[in-house]
Amino acid sequence: MSVALLLLVGLACAENPAAEVRLVTLRDGSRFQTTVPPVTLEMAESSPVGAEIVRSPLPVGGIARAEFSLTPGQEKFATILRAMAGLDAEAFDERERATVWLLRNTTGFRPLLSHRAAGADLAPESRWRLWSVLGRIPDAALAANGRPFDRVYLDEGGTRDGDLGDWEIPATFRGAALPLTRATVASISRAVAATATPTTPAGETIRRLASPDDAAFGNEARTLAFESDSEGRALEVGNNIATRFVGDGVAFSTSAPDSFVSVNLYEVSGPSRGLSAATHDPLYEGVVTIRFWMPGNPGVPAGVQGVGLWLAVVREKGTK
Repeated sequence: MSVALLLLVGLACAENPAAEVRLVTLRDGSRFQTTVPPVTLEMAESSPVGAEIVRSPLPVGGIARAEFSLTPGQEKFATILRAMAGLDAEAFDERERATVWLLRNTTGFRPLLSHRAAGADLAPESRWRLWSVLGRIPDAALAANGRPFDRVYLDEGGTRDGDLGDWEIPATFRGAALPLTRATVASISRAVAATATPTTPAGETIRRLASPDDAAFGNEARTLAFESDSEGRALEVGNNIATRFVGDGVAFSTSAPDSFVSVNLYEVSGPSRGLSAATHDPLYEGVVTIRFWMPGNPGVPAGVQGVGLWLAVVREKGTK
């Protein structure tokens, strides 16, 4: 089961005609529009195992949307390499700490770990630890905060993944200077005019969307799959997910007494084609409720413009 969300956007007015109005999403989930000058960023595109390939300029004016990892990709590569070196440490507790760190921090870096695990110079225990990590981390990061690299969607079409390094964009908001940096900004995208809600036949409140790329979701939708949580940590069957997606502004609960919503092995026909979620016990019973909060702050309720679900229908003679 996957969930696609489109969060509501705040507005600000452009004051500098030479700058562009952009939609900025902060790491705490808040969003606003602000003016951004025509600056140029530099992207380093790397191979999956960390070797730098090429650096090239990227004018912000030609970018439809840019999503920023929390840590620059090259810096993350270096940190992971140091952690992998800790697998060969003489002290057992140091090897254990290195293993735990790799489990928690290498989502999206499977090629790097696989390349190292296949190395001929690796000690047997270190190789075993790496393969153990590879067997437990998800295949890819699903949210911008967990993405291993920066991703840029170009106006001309296509995407590029790489490392934009440490950057700062001098922006303004309501007449005041507002520098944008990697530490606080999850994404910057082209501001679009508000459009009318898609119409449906009279009396219909739910419309079937054939694809998660349907225009009804717009370009600010985020997808939740149940292979990993908001922080990129792997989920396993039976895990209680009540608060595992707080970073995305979503919480799950069930009407079944003394139970919770957990990761389920049943495969729902959705984009992820993987794990799903349901009432833990009694299985497939009760009403699952999805509540929306300000991302990262479950004490502040929030609204959404649209929600999409890939559902398996529970029937008397079998679930479909």
